[in-house]
Amino acid sequence: MKYTNKKYLYFSERFPQILACNSIALCNNNFHPLLRPNYHYILLESIDNLLPTIKYYLNNPSEIEKMKNNIKNF
Repeated sequence: MKYTNKKYLYFSERFPQILACNSIALCNNNFHPLLRPNYHYILLESIDNLLPTIKYYLNNPSEIEKMKNNIKNF
């Protein structure tokens, strides 16, 4: 995401498409203040955390559902 000026934010068109498909996004970009990391999407701060993060969410499907509901209620 880039700040193009003080009024607008830019991010890839893929991000809202993922969210619109009732899926969750896992990315290394912080979309704050528009969206909250690990509330609306999964923020991966380090590539070293990729596998543990994936395993965590696969083992905790209720966390995925919470995140999907957070987006629905955005």
